[in-house]
Amino acid sequence: MIVRIAKSIKMPTLYSYFLSKFDNDVLEHMKNRKPFTIYHRKQKEYEVTEEVYKEVATHKDVIIDEQVPHHAFQRVHNERY
Repeated sequence: MIVRIAKSIKMPTLYSYFLSKFDNDVLEHMKNRKPFTIYHRKQKEYEVTEEVYKEVATHKDVIIDEQVPHHAFQRVHNERY
């Protein structure tokens, strides 16, 4: 199974897991978890939440991480409020 962690398209989270090239058992499990899995026809991948991925994860997964690090905001105040 190929797992890609990238910015969410339709999930209400910042990042989602995009799954492709998996077995029929995983497909049936994702169909049963319908509100937390979305199929994208153009990409031919399932977008799932982190919880659903943890349920179907194996040690042989190829993980591609496309997360962009966000820097923390620091207020510059020059000794004033």
